[in-house]
Amino acid sequence: MCKLKDRAFFIQMSILILSHAVKYFIIVGFKTESGSKITGIGNYIGSVTKLFDIVAGGALTIGDIADQPYTGSAITPALSVAFRTTSLNAADYVAVYTNNTNVGTASVKVYYQDGTNAFTAEKTFAIVQADQTVTFAVPDSASATYGETYTNVATTTLENGGITYAVTKPDDSATTDASVDANGVVSFTKAGTYKVTATAAATANVNSGTASYTLTVAKATPVLSFEKETI
Repeated sequence: MCKLKDRAFFIQMSILILSHAVKYFIIVGFKTESGSKITGIGNYIGSVTKLFDIVAGGALTIGDIADQPYTGSAITPALSVAFRTTSLNAADYVAVYTNNTNVGTASVKVYYQDGTNAFTAEKTFAIVQADQTVTFAVPDSASATYGETYTNVATTTLENGGITYAVTKPDDSATTDASVDANGVVSFTKAGTYKVTATAAATANVNSGTASYTLTVAKATPVLSFEKETI
């Protein structure tokens, strides 16, 4: 394949003549219709004429690629590839992706063979921060009894910048009757209903995320005993 500008230019090539490599110039004429001629002039008397096809630039195209959310793995979105006016199937070409895992600008280069002519096209696309999903081992609601502690650990589906916990009243107002440590262990000094929230900090690839559950702490049942069983 060769694409020509609307001006003459020279291509230097090497050929093997009688076991000797000879440098010479190929003079390429002005761009014309398919079947233009290339006349080679070497260090020997005479010339050689060859035919070639002029292939229009932009024959292979890739459609726009929508923004892709970060997944933690290499992202290879489906492509819309066409050769001239014909849509191509994925089996018709080879697609090579680069920088396609983390947030930023990724690119894909498509290679396509049409007979003896090879074509390439490139396209960039954006990988954007993903929304975080935070999940408690026991979601939504849980119960405990006064005098105990309660553990409920939160996890995320994607990377996170660290998980922190907080405990409040159900209306999100502060409470001094319960606390939660860095491991999700809740302690309480009074029976009642509490709201426990886990927050996963953002990273360069993932937005922050939160999840909450309601913890209902029941009053403990006292165990009564007499010092003496009989009088």
